Amino acid sequence: LFYHIFYHFGELNQRFLNKKIMMKLFDWTASLYNNLESKSSVKGGKIVNVRKPIDYSAMFAALDTLMVTDLSQMELYCKIGRLVSDRPEKGAAVAAAEYLSGAYSGASGFSPRNLRRMRELYRAYENVPEVLAQAMTIGWTQNVVILEAKLSLKERAWYIRAAPAMWRTPGIRMTLTPLGRMCWPGARDCCG
Repeated sequence: LFYHIFYHFGELNQRFLNKKIMMKLFDWTASLYNNLESKSSVKGGKIVNVRKPIDYSAMFAALDTLMVTDLSQMELYCKIGRLVSDRPEKGAAVAAAEYLSGAYSGASGFSPRNLRRMRELYRAYENVPEVLAQAMTIGWTQNVVILEAKLSLKERAWYIRAAPAMWRTPGIRMTLTPLGRMCWPGARDCCG
């Protein structure tokens, strides 16, 4: 595609541009094409998002072990979050998501965004095992809502304990208020 565009651009403008400018344009077009092939990009004339060659084979092997183990969804997501959190690289969540999507195409819930959420869930509660244990008793969506609300650790712990009663009661619909607090219709004390 880039060669085709460059070819026609060069053909039309060959008379108007000097050779030096044409060579710069060709070099830029070639580097842009190569960068797109390697999943990096050009922003403001500079190459950004270049993936460094990192060996994730140990993480992938651990992910394979987790995927074949009989774990509940929350236990699996927490353990995946721990694996991703243990990696110092910024792209570990994306690498894990790409691997899981490729290796387990029938499995869902392993987008890069979800893997980042798994990592954040683990990081949020790794030093508070009692809250982490309580978080394992509610669903993933409930945990994400609590995690992404602007709450302190103490408030998160309260909502995790209260979530089963609030979400399982027929007719009660949980919502987040603009203040980042969860409420249900008719509740006065939680929506201050």
